Formats: sequence, structure tokens, C-alpha cells
Amino acid sequence: MRQKILIINDSSLEGRIMLDLLSCQGYHVNVARNGHEGLSMARSFDPDLIICDLVLPGLSGLELVNQLKEDLSTKKIEIIFASGSNNKEDKIEAFKLGAFDYLLKPLDYDEMLMRLELALRYKRSIDKLKRRETIIRADSLRDFLTGLYNRQYLDQKMTEELARVKRYGNTFSILLLDIDFFKQINDTHGHLIGDKILIHVAGRLQLKVRSIDTVCRFGGEEFCVIAPETDITGASHLAEKLRKILGQEPVAISKELMIPVTASFGIAEYKGVDDTIQSLLERADRALYNAKKKGRNRVEIN
Repeated sequence: MRQKILIINDSSLEGRIMLDLLSCQGYHVNVARNGHEGLSMARSFDPDLIICDLVLPGLSGLELVNQLKEDLSTKKIEIIFASGSNNKEDKIEAFKLGAFDYLLKPLDYDEMLMRLELALRYKRSIDKLKRRETIIRADSLRDFLTGLYNRQYLDQKMTEELARVKRYGNTFSILLLDIDFFKQINDTHGHLIGDKILIHVAGRLQLKVRSIDTVCRFGGEEFCVIAPETDITGASHLAEKLRKILGQEPVAISKELMIPVTASFGIAEYKGVDDTIQSLLERADRALYNAKKKGRNRVEIN
């Protein structure tokens, strides 16, 4: 994809020269003739870089860049100022606003191309690092085995839900579930088969919850479902549906090995402003304990 450059210059001749020169270099180029037009085009054209005159009709280059840097949608655009002014204060202000470079007129176009390429190379490097950082951050919130969100993400999501319900007065519930007799499966068939069971359960849960729900691996053979806008009755129906789906047919490890899987569920609903992540999880865990105590493969509430 061609990189995009916006020229903001009130000189028709200078703007045309730069347009032709940069277009010949393979860039996608647009030209704005004043500050207000430049501001509008920066938002609609979404350029990688702007070459901006310092003195412009209506809105000066410094005022224009100040507005761009305050706008989340345009603050990452690289800026190169072009000016006939060698005023020290103008240069300092330009760099304070986040300009990458400051070129003096009359422009040396070979130098301009070199500095422009440096700015774009810098932007590509920064963008690449940010994409890598995003991937690393996303991976850090995923369970390596099942691909579900992990406990760290669960805490973040529950914090968001608590803030939302405390602000707007709604409710939500959490479902804790534990695979029944999982230790026996591991002891009998080995940990690799146990891993396949965990992956199977994670996949079933992910497929059968609602789009607004969040499924996380809580740890070991335990999973957690965050159910927004769901009271204890709705959460009980959801848990019962999931319980039946998990137990309706065995997990086919091979043609010869079919392992039945069931799960026990404990549910807790948000009760008020005194509720915390810890208190909700503790109540759900007590309900889960009761489900196991009463014979497993059942749903209990707290």
C-alpha cells in the first residue's frame, strides 16, 4: 500500500511542485491550501505524514498541528514543517508540538525527500513495534493451552463490569465450573489426554455462551463465565444449558477411547456496591463446593 502524504501550502506553485515530485516517487499525495482545509483533510485522508507551511491563511501551521496532536485520530501523524522563517522560537515551538523535522525555504527538494523518507521510516518502525506490542499484550491475556482468556483478563473484565453496574444500576453474574473427576482422568489416561479434555470443554463453552458473555480459564480444570445483564435466574438457566451440553456426549479421544465429561457449576450474582471481585468469586466458589458436595454434575447458587 502506498504511503500517504498531505501537503498544506498556500502557494499554488510550491504545492504543485511538491505534488508532482512526491507522486513521481510513488506516494499518494493530496494538497490543502489553508489551515482549515488541511485540518479537515488530515482527518478524512488519514495521511502517514504532513508537510505543513508555518504561515497559512486562517489557521497557522502551529495552531493546526496543535489541534492535530490533541485529536486521538490524528496525533500519530508525522509532521514536517516548511518555513522561510529561521526564527528560533518558531523552531522550538514546532518541536514542542511534536514535529519530526523543520525545513527552511527555499526548499532543497533532494534534502526534503531524504528527510521525508527518514520520517516515514521512523513511523514504520514505530507502527511495527506497536503492532508487536499489541500482539504480545493480547497473548499475555490468553491461556496458552485452551486459547481462552486467562485469570489476568478475568480480573480486568470483572473490574469493568463492577464499574459499569455501579454506575448504571444494572447487574451481572459469574459462573464458576469445575470438570468432575478430572484428577481421575489425568491419573488414568495421562496429562496429554487431560489437556485434550480441557481443550474440548473450552471449545464447547466458547461456542455455546452468548456473544455478550466472556469465558475464561480460571485455573486447573476450572473455568469462569462472566454473564453481563444477567440475574441469578438467567445465570442458572445458562449454567444448566452448559451443564447439559458438556455432559450430553463423551469426548472422542480415539475410536477406542471415549471419555464421558460432566461439570459442576457455582453461580453468584452482583448484590450491591459492597461487592468486589474477591467477594463474587468467593460466593461462586462456595456454590461450586456445594455442587460437588451434593454429588457433582449439578448447578448451585449463592
